[in-house]
Amino acid sequence: MPDSFEKYSLTWHVTPEVLGVLSINGKFENTNPAWYKVLGWRADEVESKHFLDLLHPDDVERTAQAFE
Repeated sequence: MPDSFEKYSLTWHVTPEVLGVLSINGKFENTNPAWYKVLGWRADEVESKHFLDLLHPDDVERTAQAFE
């Protein structure tokens, strides 16, 4: 079993909601299995992105300011 299974609760693994843990610089450090089940995105695909890359362009500036 992957290390992340022991690191996170059962809820992390079974919830249908996409969840992620961000680093201080805004990149995904970990993602739950729902990313693949809902969107078909593997963990390595999501974890190579900055969370702002997943937002609608109209929301990027305001969200980036809030993240700071």
